[in-house]
Amino acid sequence: MRVDPRPVLQPDTSVCVLSSPFLVRSNVVGGVWSGPGVVGTTTGLFNPGVAGVGVHRVIQAFTGGCRDTVLVTVQQPLPDVGVSAIVQPTTFAAGQQQTIKVAIKNYSTTGASAVNFDVAYRVNGVEVNSNTIFRQIPPGDTVHHTFTARYTPPTGGDYLLCAYTRSAGDINAQNDTTCRSFVR
Repeated sequence: MRVDPRPVLQPDTSVCVLSSPFLVRSNVVGGVWSGPGVVGTTTGLFNPGVAGVGVHRVIQAFTGGCRDTVLVTVQQPLPDVGVSAIVQPTTFAAGQQQTIKVAIKNYSTTGASAVNFDVAYRVNGVEVNSNTIFRQIPPGDTVHHTFTARYTPPTGGDYLLCAYTRSAGDINAQNDTTCRSFVR
């Protein structure tokens, strides 16, 4: 009588849809591997791009009925959005309302569109206005946004205007903020 080994697969895992194919780990070699994204039925090679975005059940089975399953969650890449420039104002006129307009760039090059994130600005460290952006920004694209609240600088003094994005899961916070100094 032949006794097949009992496979024990790696813990459930998450990967990006753009990740390279990888071998699902098991304590035993052999058997038949199956499931969406399995491109190596004898090796357990899993290709996230073939599987597509979603949760996929990968199975290693032996003829005697022994089997184990791992869930592989394939995720869409996250956007990397930030304020790339302060378009307006170019000068601050004391006592006059200023329109604040910024350029927002999706720095992602991996197919992730930026949508539903916040953009805000602060003057001398105090947040003045925050808006939610509901439009889609494809990878590598830049859009202009004019804030709903204008700013009236008081008379005298220097000003530091900073505009920035806030996005859940932003993969690079280093490129979220742009500042411009206005010296009197």
